[in-house]
Parts: sequence; C-alpha cells; structure tokens
Amino acid sequence: MQNILAQLNEADNTVILLLGIGVIVLFIVAAILLIVLLKKNKVIKDIKNNANSSVEKVKVVDGKRVSTDPTQVGTTEKPDATHAKDDILLRANEVYRIRKDSLIKPGIYTILTTDSNANTFYIRVNGLSRRHKHLSQVVFEAGDEISPVAINIILR
Repeated sequence: MQNILAQLNEADNTVILLLGIGVIVLFIVAAILLIVLLKKNKVIKDIKNNANSSVEKVKVVDGKRVSTDPTQVGTTEKPDATHAKDDILLRANEVYRIRKDSLIKPGIYTILTTDSNANTFYIRVNGLSRRHKHLSQVVFEAGDEISPVAINIILR
C-alpha cells in the first residue's frame, strides 16, 4: 500500500512540475506576443504621425522611390525652400551615386535650390551638365552619378 502511495506522490509531483513548466512557457509566449504587438502599434503610430509631417508621400517599391502624392511644394516663381523631413541635401561639386541600397535611391525627385537668388542651376549627371529650374522633376536610375554645380540643392 505504501508503494502505491509513493508512486502516486511521484506521479503527482511530475504532473505538477509539467503544469508549472507549461504555465511558465505560456507566460513567456504571452509576454513576447505582447511586446511584438506593442512595438507594431508604436510603429504604426509613428508612421501615421510622420506621414502628416512629411512634405511628399513617398514609398519604396523594389528599391525605387515612388511618389504617392502628385502635388508639389511651393508654386511661386522665386525659390523658397526649407529642408523638410525625408529631404536629401546635395552639396555643390560633390559626386553622389544612385543605388538601391543608398540614401539616394532610383526614382523621381523634385529638385529645389537652396539659393534664393538662383531660379535656375546646373546638375551634372553622368558627366553631362544640364540646367534645371527650381521645383523641376528629374528621374535618376541606378548607377547614375550626380553632382550639383556651384550651389547646393535639395532632392525631395
């Protein structure tokens, strides 16, 4: 009789141990799931908050920058640009390479001058210099090398 009771106590201890381990694993999984959901919710809120502050709605598709908002910033004849979120400042006479994994991705950009006295300016693309106007659009392909000539510009 005592052997049977000893075996039952060992079985009960094993069951209690397995239940305890199961509860601990369940709490760990629940904590991980809660952390993932909170981070996802925070990321969604950040995206919504930043979407309102961004000048132009831009998304990246297959490593290319694509605008989702056809409107442009500013319509005045005199250049009046300020640096906004997601803008890329290019310094004069520095060469930049367009790549899918770099800051300047292939795609369509609006070019703004940083000099309020210059409505037109030159940009060298793959060695050829071409005149552009403030708020004009340009398309850059992967592998292009660009360099603003004489003044800094903003890509938006």
